[in-house]
Amino acid sequence: MLRITNLKAGYDNTEILHQLDLNVEAGEIVVLIGPNGAGKSTVLKSIFSLADVYSGKIIFKDIDITDLKTHKLVLEAYLGN
Repeated sequence: MLRITNLKAGYDNTEILHQLDLNVEAGEIVVLIGPNGAGKSTVLKSIFSLADVYSGKIIFKDIDITDLKTHKLVLEAYLGN
């Protein structure tokens, strides 16, 4: 359902995530844990285009959403596309 591969992301020129891989299947519950500054929020912000994605892919329901703007993501989810 959600697949993230080789994600490098951060803010401005500061790379926070270094080649992150994550796979979440339908029906799974996944928790991100770690200390402050580990990148938990950056993972979520990257999925919703609120952080800078430098490289890698974010695939949701077999659709590449890596470069979609936040408002397009919300519209896609709302319309069920």
